[in-house]
Amino acid sequence: MIFYFSGTGNSYYVAKQMLEPGERLVDMAEALRNKDFMYIVEKGEKLGFVFPVYFFSLPTVVDEFISKMHMKNDSYTYAIITAGGNMGGCGKKLHHKLWKLGVKLAYVREVIMPDNAMLFYQIQNAEDAAKRLEAAEPVIAEIKADLADRKVLSSKKGNGKKDVMEKAYAFCTGTKKFRVEPELCIHCGLCEKNCPTDTIMMVEGLPTWVNAHCTKCTACINRCPKEAIQYGRGTKKRNRYVHPIFGGKTQEE
Repeated sequence: MIFYFSGTGNSYYVAKQMLEPGERLVDMAEALRNKDFMYIVEKGEKLGFVFPVYFFSLPTVVDEFISKMHMKNDSYTYAIITAGGNMGGCGKKLHHKLWKLGVKLAYVREVIMPDNAMLFYQIQNAEDAAKRLEAAEPVIAEIKADLADRKVLSSKKGNGKKDVMEKAYAFCTGTKKFRVEPELCIHCGLCEKNCPTDTIMMVEGLPTWVNAHCTKCTACINRCPKEAIQYGRGTKKRNRYVHPIFGGKTQEE
């Protein structure tokens, strides 16, 4: 069984690569919305968690879901954390959360993927994103081989305590800066559909952010087909990124 969370496709892609025949793939955001928290891992089945690092910490969706889940499991447990830079102490934080559930995390690896955090700075262009995706493939293959051998790799590196970056993440989850350019919006509703926290509602054909906070997955702004969604004043000229598995482009046209 693999639990995943993904805003723009990186972690979903990696989770799909790890999936074995007959294995269940669970979207943590969907499970959280449906209040689906009880799981039993079959004897001999591996248990996986695949998600992106946010501010060197767990995305709020992942944090909340794991805090509420009930798990009967004594099997091999692993985590794969996708990152634009590095995962920092995210693996250690996950280790502590799972330990409280009685789940021992045996293996943690990061996979460097294209960055999607364009809310805060300029990210790579499509050509560089394609290079990152290419470079990630042998790492993904190596991880898959490790999991087949049930390799053990420490998850306890890094600072597991609430630090400056974690506090910064909590501060940055507000939605007030999101806005839509009405002349560009085609009223497709994809932003509402793709939002993992049901924060967006279409009102008179335009997206409206109805919650004061969100997980900041960037699905709405990066996956808008017309780049009609902006965040503050800085995103208008910034690159967007979506993994090809979610229909994104990886090279300049």
